[in-house]
Amino acid sequence: LKLLLFQASPRAYYLAKSDAAIVRMQGVAKETEASVELSQRSAQLAAQSARDVLDATERIDATTAQVDGQKTVVLVVSIAVSALALLVVLVFVTIALVKLVHTNSLKRKAQSVPQGENTVILFTDIQGSSTLADANAEEYRGCLLLHNEVVRAQIAKHKGYEVKTQGDSFMVTFHTVDAGVQCAMDVQV
Repeated sequence: LKLLLFQASPRAYYLAKSDAAIVRMQGVAKETEASVELSQRSAQLAAQSARDVLDATERIDATTAQVDGQKTVVLVVSIAVSALALLVVLVFVTIALVKLVHTNSLKRKAQSVPQGENTVILFTDIQGSSTLADANAEEYRGCLLLHNEVVRAQIAKHKGYEVKTQGDSFMVTFHTVDAGVQCAMDVQV
């Protein structure tokens, strides 16, 4: 096309050159337009990416808050379970100690229980206690508590063994006659 225009007239050549420039400028304009569209699309994508990052950050913050709340719940539950476990251990230790003390107490009592031909049995009773109790029940209860305290102190002093009590009566055993008689005398003083 250029050759044909050049042969027709020199001016046509220049027009053709300017047309070529226009065509080139149209191409550049199209490329620029495509670049602008591409830039606008990139800007839109960048804005969308920024919104996505912001949304993700908000979701992360919400998840972090939820996890923190769950951590708090787990911590509280852990403390409660630990306290309960400690309480259970303490209960079992207490039960074991009570059984041990009770067993040792029974062993000591069994060892101190008089046995054999020389065993002495002492029975005590407050004479006329029913009449005293009927006359003044409150005062009698106080006297009975004092009586039981005195009798038990004398039993321990003379190394006797309290077999049983019923009302105001005691059944006690001793290893020797002297210990039983001395206890009976000391209780009456």
